[in-house]
Amino acid sequence: MPITFACPHCATPYKLRDELAGKKAKCRNPACGQLLTIPRPDPSVNGVAPSSAEVEAAALAALADEAKEEVAAAQAVPMTCSFCEHKWTEPVEKAGKNVLCPNPECRQRQKVPVPKSGAVDWRVGPQGPSLAKENFERPDDIMGGDAKIVSQGALEKAGATNVEYEPVPLKRKLMWAAIVLVPLALVVGGVWYVVTSLRDRGHNQFMAEAAAEFEAGQKELPAAEAGQMSAVLHIAAGEYELRQDRDREKALGRAVSHFTKARTELQQAAAKDDPRRPTGPERSAVAAELAAATLSLGGSEGEIRDEVRIRWVPEVVTRALRANEKSRTVHQELSPTLQLVQPADLDLRTGLLRRLARELARRGQPGLALDLPGMFFADPERPEARAWAALEVYRADNGSGDARAVANDLRAQAEKGGGGGPAAQLLWRALGIEKTPLPPEAASSDPGRLVAVGLLLVQGQTGEALDLARKPGGSAGGRLRALALCGEWGADPGAVAEAAAGVVEREPKGAAPPYVLLRLAQAAAAGGKADQAKALADAIPDEGLRAWARAEVVRAGTGRAEEDAVEAPDDPKKVWAGHAWGRLWVARRNAKESGDGAAGRRAVDQWPAAVKPFGLAGIALGLKDR
Repeated sequence: MPITFACPHCATPYKLRDELAGKKAKCRNPACGQLLTIPRPDPSVNGVAPSSAEVEAAALAALADEAKEEVAAAQAVPMTCSFCEHKWTEPVEKAGKNVLCPNPECRQRQKVPVPKSGAVDWRVGPQGPSLAKENFERPDDIMGGDAKIVSQGALEKAGATNVEYEPVPLKRKLMWAAIVLVPLALVVGGVWYVVTSLRDRGHNQFMAEAAAEFEAGQKELPAAEAGQMSAVLHIAAGEYELRQDRDREKALGRAVSHFTKARTELQQAAAKDDPRRPTGPERSAVAAELAAATLSLGGSEGEIRDEVRIRWVPEVVTRALRANEKSRTVHQELSPTLQLVQPADLDLRTGLLRRLARELARRGQPGLALDLPGMFFADPERPEARAWAALEVYRADNGSGDARAVANDLRAQAEKGGGGGPAAQLLWRALGIEKTPLPPEAASSDPGRLVAVGLLLVQGQTGEALDLARKPGGSAGGRLRALALCGEWGADPGAVAEAAAGVVEREPKGAAPPYVLLRLAQAAAAGGKADQAKALADAIPDEGLRAWARAEVVRAGTGRAEEDAVEAPDDPKKVWAGHAWGRLWVARRNAKESGDGAAGRRAVDQWPAAVKPFGLAGIALGLKDR
């Protein structure tokens, strides 16, 4: 018969089938929803008592239903609405999820809390009763089947930790790198600054002492010689400034100032010449060295932009210069210096021209190289000077259009009766403009020998060129000039020195050109022929130029130099600029070899007072050479 009852919570009436008796159900009233137990029908209602079998079945069903109800109650999550305080339950599967409040007047979203872990019901857990048998039999031949604990390190190595790390942004990485590296860079930079400061301070001290000692002792020197020796010291100081590691912008200005003072000293020295002691040849050699040092003022575009070097030639500008704005160039600095060399012997000027043009062509300044003849050659000498400059440019770049333009211009002048000396003839043949071969007898004359030897050198036949240069015939000067060309353009300098020494021995003293002997002495020293170098230098009749040639021999050498490689008279009245130049190079070579400024100072302290300042300057430069 049907079961009629009312919900004990909200009094909602129910009429259910009798087989649902004893079971639990949720009230259908949405406003209630509470769990209730369906009552059993009262047997007294129909007056029929249940049999024993029915009682036992009802008891078993009640036990089973009670167990299920307990399980369901354990798996239900009680809920209380935080808005309307309505109470209800949700299945444990919804733990952590959002649900709506069942109250129709509320319906607010709520989050189902995650139940705390408690005692595990033996009837629900996967392990079953404590003495329950496993669901499978483990074979006896399985080894290591027992579960073991795996270490965290092994899990991390296998990538099985399932831990995801948030990637670090690049900005944060750079920030941490800056925090670490900036202080380190400051420390390293500070150490470098201290070290270089101490080093430069020591080097500067040598140069400062050199200037002070020369200032104190120059009154003991002959007036003209004092000016030339002062110029030598300024040349060394200018080179030293250009090699500074710090404050290079200021160092450039100081270097230009030193070179300007050297030029002024040489100009004033010419007015102080003693007729009993002419210094003209030696002064020209000092001026030539100043001109060569002036080339070190030029630099690359980057160095010019950083104001640590100056431009080679004036820049083409379309605006007016501002007040106090200077436009200094190597061309402008070189021109007045080369004017000091104009009175010098043609051999010295030709040798200097080729030296400067060779260096300028090497540094990518062919235009300035070809401008040199106009600075210190007279009009009749200029065509040959232009040809020598063009030859040096051609040797640096055999495809040079500048060299060919000069050759064509000289050719046009020659066709109008302007002549063509040996340098022009050599240039035309080297470029293929003149195709007529030299007659065999041409080499018997000095100009023809020079052309033939030069052409062989340009073609790379250095051995044949040397044989032709030392072949008997012509004048001693012609053979020595051809040998000097071999020494400069690639023949064996040692063999050149021996051949030149042989020529000088067979000729009377004074027959050889002094400046050619100076160039040959340098070539001999570079070739390791010290005896021949000294013999060639000693063959120079002028005492001042002879001293300079001996100094150039020391300069061209390598390794440690003997202290007495260049004599240094105790009497300051007998000291020449060449003695000072030579002692500077002795100290410079030895400081470079040893790197010991203190030892160099001890040696220099034993020198005569007139050359001691130049030894100190040599130490400063030698330490820079390392």
